[in-house]
Formats: sequence, C-alpha cells, structure tokens
Amino acid sequence: MNSWSSPQQLDPPLVWEKTSCPRSLFCACAVALFATGWFLAPANASCPVSFQGLGQLPGDVASQGLALSNDGRVVGGASFDASGAPHAFRWTAETGMVALGAPPPGFPNSVALATNRNGSVIVGIALFFDERVAFRWTEATGCSV
Repeated sequence: MNSWSSPQQLDPPLVWEKTSCPRSLFCACAVALFATGWFLAPANASCPVSFQGLGQLPGDVASQGLALSNDGRVVGGASFDASGAPHAFRWTAETGMVALGAPPPGFPNSVALATNRNGSVIVGIALFFDERVAFRWTEATGCSV
C-alpha cells in the first residue's frame, strides 16, 4: 500500500485512468483542490497510474468523483458551488463534465454515487436538508426518481 506522508495539493481535481493491472484499485477524493487517496495492487505487480483533471461544472469551485465505470472511462460525482451545494455530474473524456439535470422539485442538491459497468446508468441522491430521494439517470431518460 502506498501512502503520502503529508497532504499534496492537486490542481485541478483528478480521475484515475485504467491501468493494465487487472486487480488494481485506486480511490482519490478531491475537495477544495486537496486529494487524499490510497492504491492497492498485487505485491509483485508493476502498475502505472496516471491522473487527468476533471474540472468542475460552470460556476462551481470544486468537484469530487465518487463513481467509476469498470473501464475507468465514466466518472460520476458532485461538483460544488461556492456555498458548498453539490450538483451531480457525469464525466467522460469526450464530453467533459456534464450536469445530470434538475433534481426533483424541492430538492436543490444532488450527488451521483454509483454507475453500472459501462457508465450508461448512474444512480445517486437528491438532497434537501435531512430529506433524501434516490434518482436514476440515463442518457435516454435523464433523471428520474
């Protein structure tokens, strides 16, 4: 297991790109341009890892990737405005970061939490104080509860 001995400032937020190591696992969280993370791989493996900036939604100040498709090509998560309010997104290299659309009425905040194998379906929660509603997003139907 590799770890940093002190926080490393990263600008912009990052996404893991798939490596040739079939049993590797990487998790990185980026909030306010700081990242913490961990990396696991077979002890005898040599796994190259690279990072790519995700950016954030227009007008927002930070983002956090929380969901990753099996091939590493689709990321879901939350982009945060200056007040800290989250907005669910889907990111690909082809489209960049795209908002998942308006959450249900009365739920101004949303977070993408998981994706299916190829990233064509994303699920998450819409939030309003202590209330939460699950949502499902597809390119064909958009967000639905």
